[in-house]
Amino acid sequence: MFIHCLFTGLKNEYKGKGYSSLLLEGCLRESRENGKHGVAVVARKCSFMAGSGIFLEHGFEVVNK
Repeated sequence: MFIHCLFTGLKNEYKGKGYSSLLLEGCLRESRENGKHGVAVVARKCSFMAGSGIFLEHGFEVVNK
């Protein structure tokens, strides 16, 4: 399974509420329930992509740079 986008909103009022973690945990749960071998994502620092921190916190590993 591949996460193409993890978007919860641009406004500061949405930040730090755990919404990204909820979305990510749901994706990981769905992946396990459907017998997938893992979840992949491309992360980088920019305004429209999630940084690597949220993924590393949930057990993802860097496999390429």
